[in-house]
Amino acid sequence: MKRYAKLAVRLLTAAGIMAAAFAMTSWADDEDREKITSIKLNFSFDTYDREVTVDGEGDFYVDDYDVTTSGNTPKVKVYLEADDGYYFSSKSSSIFKLSGEGAKLSGTPSIVNDKTEMRVTVQLNDIDGWNDIDEAYWENDDTAIAHWTDTGSSKYQVRLYRNGTAKTSAITVHNNVYNFNGYIDESGRYTFKVRVDDGDSWNASDTLYVESGEVSHFQNLSHDQISLNNSGPNGSSSGQWIQQGNLWWYRNADGSYTTSNWQQINGKWYFFDPSGWMMTGWINWNNKLYYCDASGAMLTNTTTPDGFYVGPDGALVQGGQWIQQGDLWWYRNADGSYTTNNWQNIGGKLYFFDASGWMKTGWIQWGNKWYYCDASGAMLVNTTTPDGLRVGADGAWVQ
Repeated sequence: MKRYAKLAVRLLTAAGIMAAAFAMTSWADDEDREKITSIKLNFSFDTYDREVTVDGEGDFYVDDYDVTTSGNTPKVKVYLEADDGYYFSSKSSSIFKLSGEGAKLSGTPSIVNDKTEMRVTVQLNDIDGWNDIDEAYWENDDTAIAHWTDTGSSKYQVRLYRNGTAKTSAITVHNNVYNFNGYIDESGRYTFKVRVDDGDSWNASDTLYVESGEVSHFQNLSHDQISLNNSGPNGSSSGQWIQQGNLWWYRNADGSYTTSNWQQINGKWYFFDPSGWMMTGWINWNNKLYYCDASGAMLTNTTTPDGFYVGPDGALVQGGQWIQQGDLWWYRNADGSYTTNNWQNIGGKLYFFDASGWMKTGWIQWGNKWYYCDASGAMLVNTTTPDGLRVGADGAWVQ
């Protein structure tokens, strides 16, 4: 009887210690910080300066924001930081209250840096005049190099006219300059019109007058300055982006082009098929999947338009990704969500995550039973725990 009594005392003591430890762990998580339960953001647009302003209300502040556009549709990536004593606890759309300019969430927010920072992307309604081109002009009277206002758009359409009649079809370019010298093959009055690629209104240039004796001069310039045309999204001068129909390929400085492989161009990775055409969407490469956006650039460390997560190397994170912040770990699911106050099966093993989504180790009380998670976070089954107690096939402490 003494032996059983001693064992019972030992088990009760262990249970008490585990309960106290569990309570202390939960207390420590919330002791110094409170959850941010509401995020209010208001967006406004200054027509004169073409600037978006973001104002926040809540237990956080707007640290910074970046604006990108597609036509007249702006997207704003907002960087939020929690006030002292607070942390971001949820990515749910229900905590966001967005106002102004038709603001709505785009994609899944991300929480980083011990949950003190949040990154959220917001799409605004089309803003008339956002990408209007204010000015279109020739570089000078001796060259047919077209210039126009840089609106920040990734693509423009430009078209050459002679004596009021279209000389070329609409040409898509990626910067705000184009060399038309090669098209000056007869005398006349030359103008060009330009617009943002998916915009509605064209902006007309002034007139370039070419006499019959000047045509050869412009033709010679077309060979000297051809590198201005078809430059890539970042204005590469070491090669040329060339469009044919709806397809793009990249001509290297030596005239070669990449096939069935990746190529880094101005710091971004692009994939080209066996014929040398730039690919978009999902790319299967060496048994891994990568995603290239509409510009052809490979995405990294983000969620793809169809809701999957790609890691820092651009590869699809199958089923999710473990993320470490300081000494803590959490698990980002493929859709950007994470588990709180529950177990999750990851790779055939069970892990427990607390109210803030952090992985827990040691003894876990779940319902009326106790379970043990080792240093890796995995629940132990059919074995003896480091402190000498037995857990069964379901992981529960065998009392």
